[in-house]
Amino acid sequence: MAKIDLRPYKQQLRSEMKAWRSALTPEEKGRMDHEILNHLLAMPQFQQAQNIVTYVSKQLEIDTIRLIRLALEQQKGVAVPRCIPGTRLMDFYWITSLDQLAKGTFGVMEPLADRAQLVTGFGDSLCVVPCLTCDQQGYRLGYGSGYYDRFLANYQGVTVALCYEEILLPQLLHGKYDIPVQYIVTQAGCFPSGNFSRPERPMANVK
Repeated sequence: MAKIDLRPYKQQLRSEMKAWRSALTPEEKGRMDHEILNHLLAMPQFQQAQNIVTYVSKQLEIDTIRLIRLALEQQKGVAVPRCIPGTRLMDFYWITSLDQLAKGTFGVMEPLADRAQLVTGFGDSLCVVPCLTCDQQGYRLGYGSGYYDRFLANYQGVTVALCYEEILLPQLLHGKYDIPVQYIVTQAGCFPSGNFSRPERPMANVK
């Protein structure tokens, strides 16, 4: 079977997803992000996890700043990534305050290495993985650099993608190095990848 070049397909899809997100009003985005965060907080896997591993959201991404604040309020460990210059790899650092972040690679807020503690293990953790969109099997469309697929290849905890319900895909073409997440959270709820019966779930209260 001939090998398929997925790059043009993914580049086009990235452009479409960014355009869709850019067209959201602040009010629409805020409401949807709020609903998604409620469902994430209500997950038993989130509530039971001692540590939360998460990206720090940019403007077009589903908000994780409130997630970080709430996880810290709940006295969970919070680890966020810092890209290693000259590589496609990340280190993660434990933070106790958003004041330990500064703008870094790709304009993303990253932990200051001299003000945060390097993570050496991810025991009892849940990882919130960024995506522009994902499909019902848990395969993500990221930004094309492969940072998270490299990280997930060795990560042993629970993995969750946050995705807007309106752009969740039935199926996303993926390569052999793409790693699906275990759970997907949209405004409609939280459910295991591949299982879209969408049972009713309790909602946590976001301040």
